[in-house]
Amino acid sequence: MSAPRIYCIPATRAPGAAVLARGPSDWVRLGRWDLEHDEYEHGAWLAGTVYPQRCDLSPDGRWFAYFALKPSSTWDAGSTYIAVSRLPWFTALVAWGTDGTWTSGVRFVDDRERWTLPEPA
Repeated sequence: MSAPRIYCIPATRAPGAAVLARGPSDWVRLGRWDLEHDEYEHGAWLAGTVYPQRCDLSPDGRWFAYFALKPSSTWDAGSTYIAVSRLPWFTALVAWGTDGTWTSGVRFVDDRERWTLPEPA
């Protein structure tokens, strides 16, 4: 068994980061790292693939936007989707289906004219 792969996505205006730990196997775990107090909060597990390079953390560190592939999904968004949740959880507050894994993911931006996602699923 290989060691988990760990990815950190820092907030741009707060002393925190989202931490994705991939593994074992097809599981990924999300956590919150408070960099100011050096505290870590374990969060949710997801049985699927989350692509860290296509994810983002809101500037204040509260919201986590992620791109996931979950073949067993039965909801309207489908098996590949972009979702926004409260860090450190994967529970989607809003989600958009994609047409497979050919997407660049999602980023938080301040300029509303640059928002490109349609109405959520």
